[in-house]
Amino acid sequence: MLNADISQYLHVSESTVRYWLERYEITGDVEVIQKPGRNRSTTGKQDMVIQSMVAQHPTESTGQIAARLSNKGINVSKTTLRRRFKEAGILSMKPTSKPLLTSGHIKKKI
Repeated sequence: MLNADISQYLHVSESTVRYWLERYEITGDVEVIQKPGRNRSTTGKQDMVIQSMVAQHPTESTGQIAARLSNKGINVSKTTLRRRFKEAGILSMKPTSKPLLTSGHIKKKI
């Protein structure tokens, strides 16, 4: 099969097909190689601690959670916390900014 046929079938460029075929000939494998980049500032264990902290205190801000974590010896920024929340699928929760209706308010409303 020609590279052009493969590229049309896979909807990728012909140069991409050549790249992967050459890589397979050289390494005998097409596994994705670890890409370069900065190391994570937290370990997997610390990520679990962060998730459990959020589960225990879901309405606290990232600054408050960062302060709690620093007491435990885990120093992370608020930005890092937001990234870990996003990775874990944790949605942010804002505490209510105004008081809820009291029973007196409800009676007046009815």
